[in-house]
Amino acid sequence: MKISVVTVSFNAGELLTKTIKSVIEQSYENIEYIIIDGDSQDGTKGILNESKEGIDKLICEKDEGIYYAMNKAVNLLSGEYVIFMNAGDIFVDCDVITNVVSRLEGNDVDFVYGDSYWCDASGNEVYIPAQPLKSMWKRISFSHQALFTKVSLMKKFKFDTYYKIASDYEFYYSQFMKGASFYYYQGAIPKVLAGGVSDESFILRTYERWRIVKKYNSGLHIHCYYIVLIFKNYVKKILRFVSA
Repeated sequence: MKISVVTVSFNAGELLTKTIKSVIEQSYENIEYIIIDGDSQDGTKGILNESKEGIDKLICEKDEGIYYAMNKAVNLLSGEYVIFMNAGDIFVDCDVITNVVSRLEGNDVDFVYGDSYWCDASGNEVYIPAQPLKSMWKRISFSHQALFTKVSLMKKFKFDTYYKIASDYEFYYSQFMKGASFYYYQGAIPKVLAGGVSDESFILRTYERWRIVKKYNSGLHIHCYYIVLIFKNYVKKILRFVSA
């Protein structure tokens, strides 16, 4: 079984080095590694050139944003499952893909998801278990770096570039609501570097998720949850401003 690993980057610098190293050092041999770089101008191209032997497919060109780049990678996929790893993210150990594939044998599922470690720039780690799928209308139940997606499904639907932050959430949630099959890998898959785009844009992310969930469930509790969530965030900002 071939596993595709994708990294989308832009001016990621040395963060990309650790991600490439983590992929290359996986004990599982049948891996296809694809990197889509948005024409970085910070030395990333030199890093990619030094690591080219471990990269199967590489595109360095300007694009219109992260989901355009991810869709570009989807067009290149030749594996059976794909996992997206951001620059700065790494696998928990060198055997994790081997272990995931061993769980997949005999299981024809659309998604395999697991737990994550969230890490800050100082190296502090927090274990984040995957949440119940039934609560996915509130938040994504797993990090996308902890998810293996069947490539045939990914190629069929891709990411909706209308959304700026929550297109991955739209894809996973819509497939869940349509009855796609999910398998829980009981353990951590990635160590995720905190501070990504969605971490820094809470309000936009929340509005986009609200819009997505409303497509499938317009119950009053849905609207109340998101209104309160946004209100609390604004109150926190006001309190921080007043106390500054």
